[in-house]
Amino acid sequence: MDLPFEQYELKNKIDCEILFLNCGTLDDVDKEELECFVKGGGVLYASDLTSSLIEYAFPNIFTFKGSGDVCTLNAEVVDVRLIKYIGKNVSVTFDLGGWSMLDKIATGRVIIKRIDTGKPLMVEVPYGKGRIYYTSFHNHVQASDKEVALLKLLVLTQLSVRSDKTIEEAADLIGFDLGNIKDKFSVPIVPNKSSSDKLQEVATNNKNVDSIMSKWDKQSGVPQKERQSLPDINSTLSKF
Repeated sequence: MDLPFEQYELKNKIDCEILFLNCGTLDDVDKEELECFVKGGGVLYASDLTSSLIEYAFPNIFTFKGSGDVCTLNAEVVDVRLIKYIGKNVSVTFDLGGWSMLDKIATGRVIIKRIDTGKPLMVEVPYGKGRIYYTSFHNHVQASDKEVALLKLLVLTQLSVRSDKTIEEAADLIGFDLGNIKDKFSVPIVPNKSSSDKLQEVATNNKNVDSIMSKWDKQSGVPQKERQSLPDINSTLSKF
């Protein structure tokens, strides 16, 4: 995405706006400093094996249970901000075994979840003035085009939160073309008809029928008869 970034260095305090903690990082991040960073308004993006650090820095929020094998999972996007661009279904590939399995969160919302178990794969958790984003998956060499697009959308989501803007506005700020993702992966959503729409449709159809019958009567020379109403059901039954 051609975004400017700086490599985290142990000698520096966390003085950025968004901090990315990649799976398998060797950086020894101070847990108390990390908690203060997010609480003060920073945005944290953490993935996979940073789970133990996240649990320690933010206790009683994330619950992890076990680890997963190499696999490809069918997942559902439940965040409406992303569905607009990527659709509701996506396949997520775990190219390495031992990835941390997130079981639940005490607060916040699920962005992407597994279809088979319903367990979260990507979550967003407000903390103090900031936000924590955690994903069980991460970018890898064999990532599909849709996975890469999804990760880019997740970054845009974090940028939008930090700058208090919509995803569209955040994309415009950095010159990123959301249209390419939307054109390639989005699925048009056909809205369900409301009750009033259905009633209006029935009324219109009845008028059309009346119009057709009226024209038929005139063309056939048969005088129009006043339509009789259907008999009352109770009255009809009483005759038997």
